[in-house]
Parts: sequence; C-alpha cells; structure tokens
Amino acid sequence: MDILEIYFVEHVKKVANHAAVDDFLVEICTFAMEKGESLRCQGVFERIIGHTNNKRFELSDLLGVSYRDTGLHSKAYKYFFKSRNVEQICLCMKQVMQSGYASEQDLFVARACVEMLLKSQEIEKTRAIRNTFKSQPQTPILNFVDTLIECLELEEFELVKQMANVDYASELKRDPGMYDKVNAICEKYFQQSIKQKNGMAAMLQNLMGGGGAGGANPLASLNALM
Repeated sequence: MDILEIYFVEHVKKVANHAAVDDFLVEICTFAMEKGESLRCQGVFERIIGHTNNKRFELSDLLGVSYRDTGLHSKAYKYFFKSRNVEQICLCMKQVMQSGYASEQDLFVARACVEMLLKSQEIEKTRAIRNTFKSQPQTPILNFVDTLIECLELEEFELVKQMANVDYASELKRDPGMYDKVNAICEKYFQQSIKQKNGMAAMLQNLMGGGGAGGANPLASLNALM
C-alpha cells in the first residue's frame, strides 16, 4: 500500500495529461487492493480516481467490489456506475432500494436510467437496467423514462421537450435534479436544450423568425445558445 501511495504522489500526479494512468498503475492498484488493508485502499483509490477523472474504469470497478464486499452498497453503486458495470449496479441498487420508501421505488429506477444515459451513449446499458426492474409497477416517471429511451433512438427531440416541459413536468419535479439531467442528455444526444428561453431570447427569436427579409437567418445559431 505504501508503494502505491508513493507512486501516485511522486509520479502519477506529476506526469502531465494523466500519461502515467496506464496498465502499470492498474497492476499496482490491483495488487494493493488484493493484499492491502481495505479501508486504507479505499481512501487511496478514491483519491486516484478523482485526480485522474476516472480515466481507467478498472479502478472504479475494483473500488466498487471492495465497497460491495464490505457491505457499503451505496458507495459500491456509485463506483460501479463509474465503471459502467450494469450487472453490479443493479445488484447494489436492489440492496439500497430495500431501505427506501415504497413511494420512492420507481425513482430509484428512473434515476439509474437517466444517470446511465448521461454517462454512456450505449443505450443498451440503460435498457439493461430498465429491464432488470421491469417487475416494478409502471408509473408516470417510468413511462417517461421508457419513452425517453425510445426518443433518443429515434432522434425525436421535440417529443422529449414536450414531455419534460409539459406532459411529465410535475413528475420530473419529484427529483430536484431530474430536469437538468434530462436537459444534459438532450444536449449530449441532440445538441439542443429543452429549457424554455427567457423573455429576451424569445423576443429575439420572434423578431428574427418573423417578418422582414426572407431567407435563412445568420443569427439563428446564436439564439439557440441563449
């Protein structure tokens, strides 16, 4: 464990552009996790993953396994998400859901699906999470998630915008961060925002898109950024 800490502080942190976050670092970390004291390893791993911006998913997976094996399923869930390990995400979520209220069960599933859509554009990973919890009663927030997945595959941005701002707006408010995450998903997949424009932006859009000279508006792309 001492060797890993020294190597991290004296070498990995000093090499530019995370160039030292390589197979050799993964080997050292794997050895330390297998042979070292769990609590100390977990702390060092968190520092390494944070400093390297989760460049090597293997390290997050190793840390997730360590937290899972020590019964810390919430922390394990977090790091399995970082490693995109869908099977372990679902197993840990089942454990965490047991301590949640009955009225929150659908939110656990919805949050996990939305989070995976943000982290990975491999939509099959999100589908795998959703399918694992198909036995959950269908609720409006899960209807939204199911339709969101379909819209991303079919490139139906306007429908997502309609659902988020009108049809399911009250449902998304059940989780204070859900709307912003859906917006981030749209920016990632469609390069467009679902957020309503403020009064000034809307007025500019009306002016530029209304009467006057015809043809394409050269400022349209700027308006989309407001």
